[in-house]
Amino acid sequence: MPRFRVETVLDPATGRYFNELYYPEDSALPIAVSPAVYASIKDAEIGAVEALKRAVPDQPVKVIEPTPPQ
Repeated sequence: MPRFRVETVLDPATGRYFNELYYPEDSALPIAVSPAVYASIKDAEIGAVEALKRAVPDQPVKVIEPTPPQ
């Protein structure tokens, strides 16, 4: 199963959040970037999951929380 990495970033110009999609998951550059439309990190997370479900409806979307730095 392919693994992607999604990072949520605050746009200081608008005060809103956007998502960056990375594939493969260890890529240094995003393959897609959403507009800065999300009011919160949680909204951006929900938007990312919904977008992936629409893009690959026949595949499960599982959110894996990042491991905290040691």
